[in-house]
Amino acid sequence: MPDSAAALRKLDEIAAADPSLQPYAELLARALESAADPAWAEGVADLPAEAAARLRAGEPVLHGARLRAPGLEPSDAIDAALNLEPLEGPAATKAQLGLLPLLMAAGAACAPAVAGCGWQLGICPICAAWPALAESRGIDRPRVMRCGRCGSEWKLPWQLCPFCANGDHATLSYLVSDTLGEAKRVFVCERCQGFLKTIATIGPIDSLAVPVEDLATLELDLIAIDAGFQRPAEPGFHLRAHIAPR
Repeated sequence: MPDSAAALRKLDEIAAADPSLQPYAELLARALESAADPAWAEGVADLPAEAAARLRAGEPVLHGARLRAPGLEPSDAIDAALNLEPLEGPAATKAQLGLLPLLMAAGAACAPAVAGCGWQLGICPICAAWPALAESRGIDRPRVMRCGRCGSEWKLPWQLCPFCANGDHATLSYLVSDTLGEAKRVFVCERCQGFLKTIATIGPIDSLAVPVEDLATLELDLIAIDAGFQRPAEPGFHLRAHIAPR
């Protein structure tokens, strides 16, 4: 797993700049510290062998998968709905962060399978989450979706809404912040009223840093919401996985 040190440093800077974000930043920091532990990789060791077949079938890798989590007792094995319905608010946030180390391990283990599959859906090919943000990466500027839950990446065309698959350029546009400029802007779809933050990067954002970058660009979320856009209220795929002791 990647080193979490750089992500944790940036998280400290975010919390110092905006104390209202400190409670969430502290929870995220614990999750990222845990995610850096290589023990989580053992819990997803079987996934790469299954990944290509699941992706070819158009299903996220974790749908129906059996995962092993360190520290669980045999009686603690659960069937988890990773969209976490019907949890809402703080309960959902804590549950998502509790799963983050295992999901990050799954994303890292299956990255080669995702890179070779040509995934063209808006949901994450590993955990079925909507993308947290998109990168406009490097010199050629491909549009790379990034998952804030498992750190995965996959490419989509620029003129395509990841939430409703709208490809009508007349209904797709961008919002730009006066302070952040063109390097950090918001893709918006007038058909589904969805939005996606888009960041120009030289290279890929480290997987553990994706949820931190999501928090660091909260200003873009507020710009989009103020303009009447929103993140999808429903999951793009109802994914379930079985989590058992290691």
